Amino acid sequence: MSVKIQTKAKDFPTGNSFRVSNITTDLSYTLVELAHAAITVGHGHNWNLILGNSIGGQMELMWKLTAFLTAVEERRHHDWGGPTSRLTQTERMARMDPSERRALNYHLGMTLSCAWSRKQLGTPWLQHLDIYGEQYDTVLLDGRSRPDLIGRTSSGDWVVIESKGYSSKPSSSTDPLKCTISKAKAQAQRVVTIGRDTPSILIASFAYFYKGRRGHRFTHPAIAMEVYDPPTFEDDGEKNTEVVNPIYLPKWSSGQFLTDYYSKWSPFFSNKDQLSEDGNLLLRKFENFGITIGINSELLWLLQSSERQENYSDKIAQILSNSNDLNSKDTYSPGDGISLTMESEWLERFSKK
Repeated sequence: MSVKIQTKAKDFPTGNSFRVSNITTDLSYTLVELAHAAITVGHGHNWNLILGNSIGGQMELMWKLTAFLTAVEERRHHDWGGPTSRLTQTERMARMDPSERRALNYHLGMTLSCAWSRKQLGTPWLQHLDIYGEQYDTVLLDGRSRPDLIGRTSSGDWVVIESKGYSSKPSSSTDPLKCTISKAKAQAQRVVTIGRDTPSILIASFAYFYKGRRGHRFTHPAIAMEVYDPPTFEDDGEKNTEVVNPIYLPKWSSGQFLTDYYSKWSPFFSNKDQLSEDGNLLLRKFENFGITIGINSELLWLLQSSERQENYSDKIAQILSNSNDLNSKDTYSPGDGISLTMESEWLERFSKK
C-alpha cells in the first residue's frame, strides 16, 4: 500500500546534480518507508545508551512510530482530483490542544524531510546537527535558529536540511519577519562548511495539512510538502553575504560520520538471545508491537569490531553494495543496512477508506 504526497519543489538550479525539477508533483511512499523515517530521524548520539539497554529507550522508538500513526492515516481522498490514497489528518489530531499538535507537526516535518531526502537526494544517512555540538564540543552559537539535519549521500555529498511541520500552508509574506519560508531558508544557509567541504545542497522543507482552496474546503486535510533550495554560502564562486551567524563545522570525516550514525544501532543488536537470522540479516522482533528491525550481519560485525580501519567508510559501502535489495510491501531499508518490517495489521490500522 502506498500513499501520494503532493510536493512542490522550488528554487533548485537548472541542471542540478540531484535532478530535482522545480515542479509540483505527487510522490509515492509506502507506509513502512515513512515509518522507517519516523523511527530513525532526529536521535542524539547518546540514544544508543538507552535504546539497547532499557525499556525506556525501546518505548521511545515505539513512541516515534505511534506518534506518526496518531497524526495521519491513509484515506482515499476524493477532494483532490479523484480517488487517490493520501495521508490525511486523523480526527484525534484535529481535536488536540494546539500545543499537542505542534509536537506532532514537528515530528511529521522531520519524518517527511527524511523520507523525501532519501527518495530525491539519495541520502541514507541523516543525523541531527545538535549531536555535532554535543559530541565534538562545537559551539553552534546562541539561539535555535540553525538547521535540523546533516546528511551524507551514497556518493559522498553533504546535505543540510531545515525541517518544518505546520497545521496549515507556510507563509510566503513579503515581510521577511513574517515569512516562514524565508526564515527556514536562512536557517539552512547557516552551515557554511563542514571541514573544508561546502554542502552540496541546502534544503528548507515544509510539511503541512492542505485544507483546500477558498470555497472548497477538504473534509479531511491532506499532507502536502514544499521544498526549497536556497543558495549555498558560495555558489558559482560568489560569496553569499546575506548569511547571518554562519556556522563553520570542524572536519567530520565520512568514516566518523558513519561511526556516529551507526553507534546508536550497534548496542541494539548486542544481545544474541534476542536475535534471529534470515540470510545475511540479523533480526530483532518486537512481538507486542508487530515490527521487526534488522541489520546486515557483516555490517554489524564491522560496527562491533574493536579495530577502526582507515578505509572504514569504503568497507561499509562495499558491504552495502553487496547486500540484497530488502524492499518489499512490508519491509523497507533506505540503503543503510538497517531494515524495518511491519506486520499486516499495521496496514489495516493505518488505512481508513
